[in-house]
Amino acid sequence: MKTVWWLALPILLTMAIAYWAWSSHESAMSKVGLLGSMASIWGIVIAFWQVADARRTAANAQTASGAALAASKATERKLRNMYYRDSLHTAHRFLAEIRAAIDGRIWQFAAGRARDLSEQSTRLAYVRRQTDDEWLSITDSLAAWAIIFDEGKQRKPLDFAKAEWAELYIFVNDKIERELDPFGEE
Repeated sequence: MKTVWWLALPILLTMAIAYWAWSSHESAMSKVGLLGSMASIWGIVIAFWQVADARRTAANAQTASGAALAASKATERKLRNMYYRDSLHTAHRFLAEIRAAIDGRIWQFAAGRARDLSEQSTRLAYVRRQTDDEWLSITDSLAAWAIIFDEGKQRKPLDFAKAEWAELYIFVNDKIERELDPFGEE
């Protein structure tokens, strides 16, 4: 509504001035000059109106792009959290499979799963920006355990530091459960 009055008022004013000026001038040349002046005035009015409209459009575009950026970041955060949660579940599964393989003395499978869990913990370390060094230390420890488990013969006992493995197992399991807590899962 403001735009209509802002535009209509100069039109009415120009028409009134033009009528007064046209009737007061008798020569054709002064009437031509009057028409040129009116055209110039209207050119300036239209230019001001276009500048104001461009500013309004730019402001609306910035608001829209800001909303799109915020929505994009929210979607990225949601997807990153979903990926992190799924990676934690995968790590938990690998850890359980390592334990079952050790109990069954299937050493090559335990070594393979230890390598898989090592790779998974590397992913977990880099999925979150505020990562801590615990996942990276877990990666190194599991790589070392994979080498130890590779030395075992299937179904034969393997002489390894069971207490150290149990300590690592408990540490990793607790870490996974702590990280799953914000998602409301264990």
